[in-house]
Amino acid sequence: MATRRHDEQIGSETTTLRTGRTREQWHELLDAAGAARWPHKRIAEWLVTEHDVDGWSAQSLTVGYEQARGMRLPGQRPDGTFEANASKTVARGADDVFTHLLDDARRAAWAGPGWRVASATAPKRARLEHDDGSRVHVEVTTVSAGKVRVSVQHVRLPDPDAVARWKAHWQEALGMLADATG
Repeated sequence: MATRRHDEQIGSETTTLRTGRTREQWHELLDAAGAARWPHKRIAEWLVTEHDVDGWSAQSLTVGYEQARGMRLPGQRPDGTFEANASKTVARGADDVFTHLLDDARRAAWAGPGWRVASATAPKRARLEHDDGSRVHVEVTTVSAGKVRVSVQHVRLPDPDAVARWKAHWQEALGMLADATG
């Protein structure tokens, strides 16, 4: 599954409604200012300070501009890395699900071998590290009585191919976690 470009995620009407200008008008302003040579942070700050754009919209406009000018691929972070995300609702309480994160054998059964807990704040979040240096942030959020949403964010991936592989891995892994706790 390919990551969608910014302009496919945020429509033209939304951009205009939130910022008062079209995407193309913003790109022209940014081009005229020389923003194609600026880092991400400087572009976003310029939009906020020079054009009174709110922080969320400034980040959104910056990502869209960087993608449109070939400065960033869809899904790429400002540091050049990528992330794979997956989530699943599990019909169990947070404490029950969290035992499957903390216990080595249970974690290996659903996440695969080589993952260890780097840090945890039970029963809400954990950071996992893999023998290969990979890092994963896991968030457990209560949805309703007896149901939680487990979200996985695999960070610092090198390229879009790694994103696709890990996204598929985590979707399957979360299915196994749901089965293990159900």
